[in-house]
Amino acid sequence: MKHLILLLPLLLVSCVNLNFDSGEYDRYISIKEQILIVHTSCGTPNVVNNLEKLHTMLEHQLQYSTHRVQNTYFAKSTSIINNMVIDMQSRYKHKVSASIGYCKLKTNDMLVGTSIIIQEMGKL
Repeated sequence: MKHLILLLPLLLVSCVNLNFDSGEYDRYISIKEQILIVHTSCGTPNVVNNLEKLHTMLEHQLQYSTHRVQNTYFAKSTSIINNMVIDMQSRYKHKVSASIGYCKLKTNDMLVGTSIIIQEMGKL
């Protein structure tokens, strides 16, 4: 939750003078869809594989966003969401299964953060 609190002001202040990139926007939509897949797989054995796919997508997006000078704020926000995924993966690695509540809470935070990114990008 603390990550989410940091994410909102960052995006609201940061979206000045950025160039719209439809490919980047599309990847954030795909990331949001993958988060929904993880969310619905909470409590199932598929959650680990779905998290791995999400992590791969976020790493790709993070690399792309980091190298675009115009949108370092999106890269920072993506990094926060990626760290949430890494935290979840770590928890699943040390336990056979994390609680469904924990999974749903984390994915809800990721959905909110990704939705904010998508909304802010749409304003460009």
